[in-house]
Amino acid sequence: MNFKTKIIITLFIFVLGFNILSSKPLQKLSSTEQGVRLNFELDNYEINYRGEYSHIEAEELIYGQTSGDAKLPIYTFLIGIPPNGAVIYQIKEKQSQRKSIRYPVSPIPHNYIPKNSETSITEYKIDEDIYYKSLQAPLVEVSKPFFWRDQKVVRFTIKPFKVENRTLDVTKSFHLDIKIEGDNLYKTMSLITI
Repeated sequence: MNFKTKIIITLFIFVLGFNILSSKPLQKLSSTEQGVRLNFELDNYEINYRGEYSHIEAEELIYGQTSGDAKLPIYTFLIGIPPNGAVIYQIKEKQSQRKSIRYPVSPIPHNYIPKNSETSITEYKIDEDIYYKSLQAPLVEVSKPFFWRDQKVVRFTIKPFKVENRTLDVTKSFHLDIKIEGDNLYKTMSLITI
């Protein structure tokens, strides 16, 4: 097997990692020796009103974990990079829709057990330092490189929901072109969803 064939097979495995090919909302459209094109598609989401907050829910998306932050669904995945590598990405063919919401978005609750009690209490309190920034976060954020299971990786976080003046802006779909820079010999890292 020649070197070019090995690279193509490696990139296929790179994109295949942990069921990404069949996993909604993220699917591989194409790959080359330099990177991959992914498609993000948000099929279903709901707006529910409980108490004085709007609760946004979306299948196959998760929430952050910081109490007081805006409770908006996100999608995350990791991409392995070479030791001296980096990633560059572009967002293309973005499609959005807007909807009005009745109440502010719920913050991520804080659960605690008071002293001398056996019952947990859930408290919804907005942390102004992070809550309002999250409502206007960029669609895609990429972490600084870190090591996970002895591989250098970056975490991509897709944030398809934004809120301004009780208007929910939902990114329903887009293409994400990711270029991996660095030594070709190390482009064998796996793409891993979390």
